[in-house]
Amino acid sequence: SVAYLTYDESFDSSLEQSLADYIAPGTIFRIGGRNALDTGLPSAALDGATDLSTLLGYSSGSPIVSTGTERLSSTLSPGQHIRIGGERYTIARSGTEIQRLYVAADSAPENATKIYRLTAVHSGSTQSTKCLDFHSTADQIQNALSALDSFYQGVVVTRTGSGVHGDAYLYTIYFGVGENVDSGHGDILELTVDSRECKMPSYINGTYYAQPANITGLDIGVETVVQGGATEVQTVSLALDAGWLEGDYFRLRYGDDVTDCLDW
Repeated sequence: SVAYLTYDESFDSSLEQSLADYIAPGTIFRIGGRNALDTGLPSAALDGATDLSTLLGYSSGSPIVSTGTERLSSTLSPGQHIRIGGERYTIARSGTEIQRLYVAADSAPENATKIYRLTAVHSGSTQSTKCLDFHSTADQIQNALSALDSFYQGVVVTRTGSGVHGDAYLYTIYFGVGENVDSGHGDILELTVDSRECKMPSYINGTYYAQPANITGLDIGVETVVQGGATEVQTVSLALDAGWLEGDYFRLRYGDDVTDCLDW
C-alpha cells in the first residue's frame, strides 16, 4: 500500500500518530521512489531511482515485462535493476545486443599503435571502421562504430583494464542505444577483427604510429555477451474433449535435448 503523509519540519506528534496508523516496529518501508531527476521533488527518490514514463505490463510468475510500444533499451541495459511493486529485479535482456572486445599484449606499447579495424555485417551491408589504436579509449571505439551507416549514433561503449594479459582492455559495446535507438537494434552479427591494412607505420595528424610487429603476445577478439532482439515466448496448450488424465504424458524437445516426462 502507499501512504501520503504531510508534515512540517517540527516532526510533532501528529506525524508520529500518522506513521503509527500504517507501520509498526519491524516493518520495512521506503521513502520516495519517484523520479530522482525531478528538481521539484529533491527528496522524492533517496535511492537515486528514475521513474519510468511508460506503464509496464507483467503477470505473476512470468520472467518477462512488457513495455508496449515504447522501447526502454535506451535507458535500461542487462545487469541494471528495475523495481516493480516494491520488489527489485535484475534485467537479463532488454533487446539490446552486448558484445565485448578484448585487446591485450605481453606488455602494452608505449607509442600510439594502429593495429586493427572492426568489421560489421548488418542489414546486408559490410563496413569497417578506420584503423584503431592499441590504447583506443571507449569514446574512440564508440565514435568509430557510430560512424558506420548501420550503427549511426546507436552505439555506446565502456572500457576497463590496462591492456596486458590478466588485465586486458575490455570494451563493452551496447548496440541500439545512445542518441539513435533505432540504429543497430536487434540481433547483431558478431564483429570481426581485421588487421591486414593496419600493419604499416605511419604519421597521422603529426602523430607517429609504430608498426605492430613490435608487440609480443598480441591478442584481440570479440565475443557476444548478450544476444539482442526480442525474447521469444512459446505456449504449450493441453486440452481434452472430455474426462481427465493423470501422470506422465509428454516431453519437450529442443534440438538433441529432451526433458523428462511431464505431468498432464
